[in-house]
This record gives sequence, C-alpha cells and structure tokens, in this order.
Amino acid sequence: MDFHLSEESKFYSQQYQIPLEVPQLDTEQDFSDKPIILIRHGFSMQNFQEKEITYKNPSWEYSKTEGLEEMFTSEKYIDSSLHEIGIFQCIQQQKSINKFKFYTVFISPLRRTIQTCIYLFATHPDRQNIKFVLLPQLAECLCSSGCFSAFTLSQTRKEMEALAQKYQISLDYSRVSELGESWQIKVLENDQIVKNILEKLERNGECGYRQPYHKIILDEIKQTKNYLIESWEMLYKKSKRAQEIIKHFLESAKQQQIQNGQDDSEYKVGIVSHGYLMKCMTASRIEDNGSVQEGIVLQNVQILPYSFD
Repeated sequence: MDFHLSEESKFYSQQYQIPLEVPQLDTEQDFSDKPIILIRHGFSMQNFQEKEITYKNPSWEYSKTEGLEEMFTSEKYIDSSLHEIGIFQCIQQQKSINKFKFYTVFISPLRRTIQTCIYLFATHPDRQNIKFVLLPQLAECLCSSGCFSAFTLSQTRKEMEALAQKYQISLDYSRVSELGESWQIKVLENDQIVKNILEKLERNGECGYRQPYHKIILDEIKQTKNYLIESWEMLYKKSKRAQEIIKHFLESAKQQQIQNGQDDSEYKVGIVSHGYLMKCMTASRIEDNGSVQEGIVLQNVQILPYSFD
C-alpha cells in the first residue's frame, strides 16, 4: 500500500517528538497460547492537539492552559480522526498483522479505531472473510469531545463504510444499532449517571426547541470535573464487561471447532481499542482511590498477543 508522509508531518513529528516508528512484533515467535491480539489506535488529531498544547505549555493545568478547554469540549474535535501520522503508523504494521489468522476483530465504534482497523487490515489476505464487529464496550473513556462519537450511526457510518469498501472490508454495526444514537451513554457503568443523562435526552424538546444530541452531551462534559463523565472505576468495569463478551465468543468458537472436528488454534480474535480502555482491560485490579494496577500501556498501533487467562 503506497503512502507518503507529508513534509509538514515530518517536521511536526520532530518538533513535538512524535514517534513515526512503531514497536515491531517478532512474528516468528510462538503465540499459540495467546488467542487475543490487542491493537491500540494510531496517532490521532486529538493526540496531535495534545502534543501541540504540551509543547507550548510544558506544565499545563486543566483550568488555566490556553486551548485546552476548546480541545476537550469543542464540536470541531468530536470523535477525533486519525492524523496522517496515524495512517502512516498503520501501514507500517500491515506486514505484521498479515501474519495472523483471525476469526473476528472487535473494534471500538470511535472513528479513529475504525480507521486504524481498516488501514491496518487493508492488505490482509483474508480480510474479506474476517468479521469486523463494532463493540460499544470497547469505547474509550468519555472524557472529551474527541472521545465522544456523536454521529456513529449517521454520517460517520457512511464515511467509514465507504473507506472500508475501498479495501473490501465489511463492518458489522449491529451491536451499536441495537443501542441507538445514545449507545455511548448506555454502556456507562454507573446507573445513576446513565439515568440522569437519558432523562435529559427524553425531556429534550418539551419546551418547543429540540437541542441536538451532541450539544447535550458536550454540555455534560463541560460541567464535569476535568471533563470526565466516565471515571476510571467506570472505565475499568466497562473494560471487564467487554472482556467477558469476548471471552464468551472465544469459548463458543472453540466449542464450534470441537463439534466440527476442526483445529483452528492458529486463529485469533483482534481487539482494536484505546490506551486507557486497554490499560483497564489488562489491569489486575483497581484501588479504592481509582488507581488502575498493573495495566499495560500500549503505544500507537502497537500489536500485542495476549491472553485473558
């Protein structure tokens, strides 16, 4: 797949110390005991904005740093897409990902993770037979406009399906469609927060004016401390919910193999998600103060064979 990084991106990668190279996996190793392949999304536009703000304000604070509130709450940063550098990173990892066979790849429904999956699997020899499933519980912490997927089932879906079709990849939106537009609220692991926000959505329009869904959620983000609707504890619980869904899928797949007399032990399940979510998913526990213990922090487009056992 032919792709050339612009001179502008090369310049900023040096100025902001953005790594263009991604951690390479030794695909000659035996990963037969690792049925899961974890993949973090590529470098995103929000990641770039964070680098730019940090470069200008090395010791920034949430309430005082210029540009920070806009980055976390502005409509223009909703559901951050991949930066050109992120696409470049994905293409670097194509040879490594092509070495693995997959049953299914579960993807966070946010734009940057879908884009990462498409560009990463764009040359996979079996991509037309792999099931690419958007799993709501793999979404990143709802902590900024960049992590808020407001248009998943409308304009974003059209854009992502068009990109996927370009590389003969089919995306399964069924799990998101079942939850509807407010899917990202409904998977939050706090019943009271979910209830409060859904009630606001239900009351929307009672006074004659119906406010767009995305504006209501952005207002919620603005009103929280440090823009966090979703706490570490909530994210940890959500990640474990996703883990249970995927473990159940693996168990069902193994049972199907046994019934069919097949040995598909080489086949993997892919997970394309986010740094915080996968840190929680791989963590051993979470402390009372919200500190996540022993979770793995992946770099952009790092590929990590893994086992939940």
